[in-house]
Amino acid sequence: MFRLLLLLSLLLPLQAHESAQPHPLLRVGWTNWYPYAYRSGESLTGLDVELTRLILEEAGFTPQFIEMPWARVLREVEFGSIDLGMSANQTEQRARYARFSLPYRSELTVLMIHRPQLPQWRHLKRLDDLIGRDDFLIGVLKGFDYGETFRPLLSDPRVQSQLQVRMRLEQLVRLLLSDRIQGAIMDPGTLIRLRHTALPLDELYPLMTPQITPVHLIMSLKKTDEIQKARIDASIRALLADKPRYQAILKRFGADLPLHAMSIGDAPPAHAANR
Repeated sequence: MFRLLLLLSLLLPLQAHESAQPHPLLRVGWTNWYPYAYRSGESLTGLDVELTRLILEEAGFTPQFIEMPWARVLREVEFGSIDLGMSANQTEQRARYARFSLPYRSELTVLMIHRPQLPQWRHLKRLDDLIGRDDFLIGVLKGFDYGETFRPLLSDPRVQSQLQVRMRLEQLVRLLLSDRIQGAIMDPGTLIRLRHTALPLDELYPLMTPQITPVHLIMSLKKTDEIQKARIDASIRALLADKPRYQAILKRFGADLPLHAMSIGDAPPAHAANR
């Protein structure tokens, strides 16, 4: 009996200590990409930041956001230096080193052209129509994945000589507006980050129907497990089921992204980005 009481006296403080521990910390890589992740004064905010913070906290985790370029986010996820990244497309290559949460929102991707060039290019109806055209150069951002619709085009050997790869969105837009390239693949919502410039953004026009693709949290295989993924997926399901709450978050950031300002017509709301 004495030994039993002694054992209990040792276990109870340990259990109390464990129950008092904070929620497990998950390190989240983020890239400055307005309006999805950015600093407002001293605070980190943005659509992806707010959704990810809510999802992780309600799954029982404490997120720690660490700023780095997107290409490094993927590299650190692969090496296990961070636990996860946000707003990621699911690809076979990434699945070699990462697991993916359920989709927590969608991305919107379009092929933009310079509006004055529309008469010259309006006959192009499909992405396949772009293959092998030396007179149609296509701008893309380095390290970005543009979803299942654009992936076959961008991996086609016949298109490689047409690709113009840049590090920043503003570089692509300037090339497009100066007619040095004929098209650029982008999320139109991110153009709002260029509103402080003198660039005539109203001269951009979507040549083809915008494509919508689900995006996920990308989680390091080396640093996370299936139990953590299940908790995160359950949190995502609960958030998506709470439509008023979910829509309120989207509206906070999507209301500033009016597609009609770029004459995209009846395209879906631009509360989506892709990487």
